[in-house]
Amino acid sequence: MPGRSLIAALRDLCAGDIEFVVVGELAAALNGTPCQTLVIDLVCSRETANIDRLLTRSSESNRNDAFGPTPAILEPDVTSIC
Repeated sequence: MPGRSLIAALRDLCAGDIEFVVVGELAAALNGTPCQTLVIDLVCSRETANIDRLLTRSSESNRNDAFGPTPAILEPDVTSIC
């Protein structure tokens, strides 16, 4: 996996005090179901303070290329998240 590991990415979200849960195939794999996935599905709290923290952390991650190479820098905003 290019860039940081999945665990490092999840730790980064936790360090940013972002409230989220892992869902989908990755959640099943983390609970022992044999499957292969390249997709990380997260559901984040839509409380204003949490969205602000998520946007801040996302912006920092884009600048630091924390989650691996990206073809373009995406700057999310509240309308693209909610």
